[in-house]
Amino acid sequence: MKMCTFQANNATTNAAPIQTACGTPDYCPDVPEPGPPHQHQWPPSREGGGKAAKVDRREAALMKFRQKRKERCFDKKIRYVNRKKLADRRPRLKGQFVRKTNGVCVDLIGLPGSDDEDEEEDYDEDDRF
Repeated sequence: MKMCTFQANNATTNAAPIQTACGTPDYCPDVPEPGPPHQHQWPPSREGGGKAAKVDRREAALMKFRQKRKERCFDKKIRYVNRKKLADRRPRLKGQFVRKTNGVCVDLIGLPGSDDEDEEEDYDEDDRF
């Protein structure tokens, strides 16, 4: 293998390591000239289609969404049959669960079940002001 040399500052030096580091084949005719530097793009672009591929994917996604929207079921679904059976058996007062003690319905916080109308009778006319 032939080593190329060149003169730098009036001194003869080995050009092979410098040529490979600098990429300057001017001094060595046996070394092929490198091509233009490759430029990387980020993010990498996809070949073949570009916008057309995006439009196709978007159309497919919209069709899938519309199909799933048609198939939605908004009916009430019982997920735990045992819980539903127990809830149906428990006593309720105005839609809320209550417990029975000695045959009287009692709220879960321990107060006896009463109507709101009874509370209004307890107020006196003098207590307004």
